Amino acid sequence: AGLDRLRQTMVAPPGARTLAELDVSGDAVLDDTDGRFFADLAAAARAELDRRGLAIDVGARLYHGAPDGEPALWQLLTLDAEQRLDLAALTDERLIELAIESRWLALQVDVARAAGARPEPARFFASWPTLVPGLDPDAMDPAAVCGAVEALDLAPLRRAGVTPAVVLDLDSTIWDGNVMDPFLAALVGQGKIAEEVNGALRDYLRGLADVDPEALARATATENAALLLARWTDTSLPAPARPNAKDMFYLIVKMLRGMSTTDGEAAARAVFADPKGGFPAWDRRAFADQDGCSMRQLLTRMQARGIEVYVLSATLDLLAVEGARVLGVPESRTLGSVLEVVDGRYTGEVKDSAYYTKGAITRQWLPAPPLLAFGDSPSSDLSMLLEAFAASFMINPRPAFVELDAQQADSKLVAVTFDGTEESLAAAR
Repeated sequence: AGLDRLRQTMVAPPGARTLAELDVSGDAVLDDTDGRFFADLAAAARAELDRRGLAIDVGARLYHGAPDGEPALWQLLTLDAEQRLDLAALTDERLIELAIESRWLALQVDVARAAGARPEPARFFASWPTLVPGLDPDAMDPAAVCGAVEALDLAPLRRAGVTPAVVLDLDSTIWDGNVMDPFLAALVGQGKIAEEVNGALRDYLRGLADVDPEALARATATENAALLLARWTDTSLPAPARPNAKDMFYLIVKMLRGMSTTDGEAAARAVFADPKGGFPAWDRRAFADQDGCSMRQLLTRMQARGIEVYVLSATLDLLAVEGARVLGVPESRTLGSVLEVVDGRYTGEVKDSAYYTKGAITRQWLPAPPLLAFGDSPSSDLSMLLEAFAASFMINPRPAFVELDAQQADSKLVAVTFDGTEESLAAAR
């Protein structure tokens, strides 16, 4: 009966899921029966995964959600002749999906029960805003957000066994700008970019306007990397003369080819401790406000209250780990796009990108649905923000994000705008 109801009612994508969809028993209440149903599904999937020798933690692979163009997972679940769940026909990919999504549904039931929520057509996202005292559904200043964090009522969650957790992006959310820029400067400063990647650099730079091909041919890989950085950071140049952000990401990854992880990690540390190329120490770029609340303070206050802070970034994993470390977030709660490493050296390839699937990774990784979520990007962060059950915050939102909020989040994302960074406010004093 539970499977039949799942097939009929579980139709919305995760971020748009309603409370009614959690009522798998169909008795118009959210109770232990519903949570146990999903937990049993997850346990059965994990047992079959163990039998197949498959791991599903983020260290093994990043989860990217349901495959495009295939039937909904719940339509694939069948019972055998003895009325037991038959998982043998599921592919490895769909079995992983079942284990992750069922666990998450059980956790969402736990949250809904703690809130005393009824199975209504309202979305699970932002379903418990009263946990955030003084929450303004449109916009809040940073000081108000810090004050709300101090006043969060965590007792109902803890009584229900729900782990209070938050998830945040890094670039343009915790700090101003993209940490890949000073990282490229650090790689140039090291002088250890392998000549074997020079061909790819020359090919790309030749496609930009006003570049001397003969000078490219004479230049070393490090010199061409320096030219790439100069073109990227010179915002006065016309668009045809500048690289785009996606190309920059993959070119920087290519420049790591053959480099030891030791040297790569040293370059990442330099970004925060010994910056090159005129960049400031990057942790000083953390957003701050004249009223006295910064992103660094927000992280500190949440952790002081026993809230588990998770950083989920599309930037390179070694940069995410080092950046989170200087902000006081442990490596075990930090994820970035995973670089491929063979025999202690980077291959110049991305093993697993976190850019477009942060919502799915959140469901795979966090111990419970996030109480709060913070991001800045309408393309990479929205799916993550839609997993929070109390509130989600758009940091310094662009008009495109505000428009997407209205279209896909029922205008429930809260805008937070900072005056500057720790560095800029200190300089202005």
